[in-house]
Order: sequence, then structure tokens, then C-alpha cells
Amino acid sequence: MFYGTDGGVFESANGGESFIGRNGGFVTTQFYNGFANAANDSTIALGGLQDNGTVKFEGGRSWNKVIGR
Repeated sequence: MFYGTDGGVFESANGGESFIGRNGGFVTTQFYNGFANAANDSTIALGGLQDNGTVKFEGGRSWNKVIGR
């Protein structure tokens, strides 16, 4: 069984008793209202995610979790 949420895709091989994440390489998330970026540096941004903590972007290839690890 597979199911998709705002946190990604998950699989159960035992009818839903336990689940394993299948998100390796699959990047998806949903930002709450209130996303912000730095006034003087367009490469810095911060946003709260639906059910997945808070992330910060600093101009690289990915976002880093800063709250809700």
C-alpha cells in the first residue's frame, strides 16, 4: 500500500501496521503562509512547512532544516 501526503510518499507492506518513507530523491513540501526572504540578500529565505518543521535557504542546492529536526 502506498499513500501520498504533504510530507511525501510512504509504503506499507503489512496493511498499514507500519510505514516506510519512499522519499529518497523525491522533494516535496508545502509552505505555510508567511514565507520570508532577506531584504538585502535574495539568496536567504526562511519558511515554515506543513508538518515538516522550518527550513532555511542560503543559496545552495537544498534547504536546511533549522527547527523541527
